[in-house]
This record gives sequence, structure tokens and C-alpha cells, in this order.
Amino acid sequence: MVEKSPYYDEDGADVSERFRLQTPAQRTAFEQLFIRPHTRTPGIPLRWITAADILAQQALLRHPDFVVARMKGQYWQVREKVFDYEGRFRRAHELRG
Repeated sequence: MVEKSPYYDEDGADVSERFRLQTPAQRTAFEQLFIRPHTRTPGIPLRWITAADILAQQALLRHPDFVVARMKGQYWQVREKVFDYEGRFRRAHELRG
């Protein structure tokens, strides 16, 4: 089974990361690439067994301010996620109507 984490821009376009969670190596990669950067409390490990456990604890995770993706073949690949951005560009949650 493949778990998907989508990100949306202000125009509604999306890019997503996909993670497999069957083997211990896949679960470790998921922890390194997704859980660690997204956790609000870096010193406290998030306890989970399935993807449903993570969804139940999503209040403990933070959203990136920016996601940088690059076209690789026919698909977009997430290259970097920026958290705690301070600069001249507005963030997605600061959209004006």
C-alpha cells in the first residue's frame, strides 16, 4: 500500500509525496523524510503503527510554508519543504480574498 501526502498551491494545483510503509526500511525513510520535518515537537517522537495513527495525530504535525518541486520526467518531485518562513513572499495561509 502507498500512502500519499498532497500539497496544494493557491491556484489549486497539487504535488504529492508518496511513501510505502510495509518494510522497516520504508518506515524509517518515512520517519526521516516526513515525520521529522513535520513534527511540532522535535524532541518527542510521534508514536504510530499505521497511516491511520498519523492521521489521528495530525494536530501534532505542522504544514510547510512553501514546497519546492521539480519536474522529473512526467511527474513532480518534492525537493524541499520550507518551514517557519520569514520573508517578502506571502504564505498560503495568508491569502487575501
